[in-house]
Amino acid sequence: MPFSLNLRHKNRFLDSARRLVWWMTPDEALKQPIRLVTQIMDIGTLSDLRLLQEEFTDKELENILRHASSGVLSGRALRFWQVVLKTDAKPASRFPGSDATGSVWSRY
Repeated sequence: MPFSLNLRHKNRFLDSARRLVWWMTPDEALKQPIRLVTQIMDIGTLSDLRLLQEEFTDKELENILRHASSGVLSGRALRFWQVVLKTDAKPASRFPGSDATGSVWSRY
């Protein structure tokens, strides 16, 4: 799902990337916008979440949920965004028998 980050908000996304995607440089994180956005959705601050809602429509955020890597969002964050966006969208499971958070324990 190709999309780009609005240059109007580039500095704010760089700030979020510095804090939330510590294993890569902010510029590297901007080159992986779905990964960056799902990381913000998972552990971002209220300010970060507002940035997402300023940058993307609800439909775009729903599509990001659908294209996110399984296991990137915690179950709690996934449910939060499902409620906020009024959707049942979730990342595709990578492994048979696991849930969207990547856990096989949800069935026990």
